[in-house]
Amino acid sequence: MRILIMNYEYPPIGGGGGWASSQIAKQLVVLGHQVSVLTTDSGLSKTTRRDEDGVSVWRCASYRPDRDRAGLRTMASFVVHARRTLPQVMDAHRPEVCLIFFAFPTGLLGLGLLSRWRIPYAVAFRGGDVPGLEQRVQWMHLLLKPLMKRILRHSAAATVNARSMAPFVAKLADEQVTVIPNGVDVEFFAPNDGFRTSLPTFVCGGRLQAQKNIVLALDAMADIAECRMTVVGDGPLRPSLEKRVHSLGISDRVRFTGWLTREALRQELQKSWALINTSHYEGHSNLALEAMACGLPVLASDVVGNSELVVHEQTGLLVANESSWVQVLKNGVARPDDLRRMGARARIFVVENASWMAAAKRYADLLGRLAMAIDSTVPFRTDRTE
Repeated sequence: MRILIMNYEYPPIGGGGGWASSQIAKQLVVLGHQVSVLTTDSGLSKTTRRDEDGVSVWRCASYRPDRDRAGLRTMASFVVHARRTLPQVMDAHRPEVCLIFFAFPTGLLGLGLLSRWRIPYAVAFRGGDVPGLEQRVQWMHLLLKPLMKRILRHSAAATVNARSMAPFVAKLADEQVTVIPNGVDVEFFAPNDGFRTSLPTFVCGGRLQAQKNIVLALDAMADIAECRMTVVGDGPLRPSLEKRVHSLGISDRVRFTGWLTREALRQELQKSWALINTSHYEGHSNLALEAMACGLPVLASDVVGNSELVVHEQTGLLVANESSWVQVLKNGVARPDDLRRMGARARIFVVENASWMAAAKRYADLLGRLAMAIDSTVPFRTDRTE
């Protein structure tokens, strides 16, 4: 099967959604499919095409000043430049079906696929593009609602990476939604007790934005003198978080690493005692899965997404009240054996339940059914039909 994946972010650009699309693409190739990707990159003067682990990756030269985040201008630029590049991709690869990551902005590119090329597409919702999930951007979703409905009306399927997202999307799409969780490379991300620090060290991070609520973790650890914290990743709130650390007088106990290579991230996880996730909401967190694969328990806010990944007091802890975080960290420092036991169970959980190959097989099955549903007598076409 010839599959086109479109995403406005793709490694080394973006966060969890970009990483997930790259892993799905690579595993689809392993399964024997021909995969092309249309995405973007920063600093390009023209569109480039390169083979990456068997995936033909097209990066269009759109406006992308920041590696870790994208505003409306960046998103609009991607849509404009990707639409210009799309005919080249279609002519070169002649895909039979398309998987679109993020209903907005990438979903806009799907509207012409059926009318111009008779290509069915599935939309993979990732979290921030799910209406009603994040109140902070609810105003934007209200403005985009008619457009989102149109994108989904023309799509052949919709997927989410967490069960808790499905009702939100189903309400918008008025159709059945398929749940396909994220995966993790359990062979690469694995425990190494020899790296574990003797000092109580917790790790948190990802894309440093309001959703992650990392200031709560910093405030909680400020009262625990023995506690250390490593903040991995980057984002718009990093300067304010660094100022917060300074004002709390804990600069000697908190370290910001910025974005890390996979090898460096694995080492940071292997050093730590637990992953802290204080997010206001989550999808199926890649960082949490990687931490669990490394044998770390996840201490997480009891919110959408986290409650599906963390089994309370088995693979981690679910914290219902923000005021409880200080005590949660104190208990972790005082009872490291409890953290180790939960971490061991977390490792078993992801080995048995989460892999990128399993996710890719489910996407392949879905996309295969979509491709078969299209009238095979209609020829591939590059001329626009009204």
